Amino acid sequence: MLSKEDKDRIRAEEIFRSEVQREIQAKQSKGGLPASLFRFFNSSLGIWFLSAVVLSSALYIYKDIQAGRAENAQVRLRINAVDMELKERIQGFETILKTARTNNNLAAAIRRLDESESIYSKFLQDSFTDLLKELIVLVPADEKGELKRALVIAGKLKKERQKLNRYKNAGDTDTGAAKDELSGYLNKDFKIRGWRR
Repeated sequence: MLSKEDKDRIRAEEIFRSEVQREIQAKQSKGGLPASLFRFFNSSLGIWFLSAVVLSSALYIYKDIQAGRAENAQVRLRINAVDMELKERIQGFETILKTARTNNNLAAAIRRLDESESIYSKFLQDSFTDLLKELIVLVPADEKGELKRALVIAGKLKKERQKLNRYKNAGDTDTGAAKDELSGYLNKDFKIRGWRR
């Protein structure tokens, strides 16, 4: 059996332990938001929250990123297709322009830009300016400037074609100035995006 002194000593130890435990609990409750969050996420409800809500949010974000990448790939494919079509039309324009001897030939060279045997059947009904406008919408902002300049030139070419078709003598062989002007557009304004070498 324990003596009275031993009992008093054990009682004092238990009281001391109880006070220390209350002090620790008081410090933990005063820990603020980080301590409260830690206690919450360490509980069953907190673990469920982390596994259900946070995980599903992460999966949603990942899926959204993947969809964005797929959309960007589709845009890049469309840009490449339009670029190839424009390049083909410009090369056809250049081929006819090199051999042009009459105003009719020059008008045919310009017409080649709009009325073309397309590489892609989906572009058969699209004019040169329509394709340029589509490309302007699709490309990044830093590439739009040169395409807008090419669009202005496409408008000038359309007017030039109308002017060439109006000549009384459309078969006239005096094509020097007009041919030089068209060659200038070709060499300066269409030498973008790999359309010409």
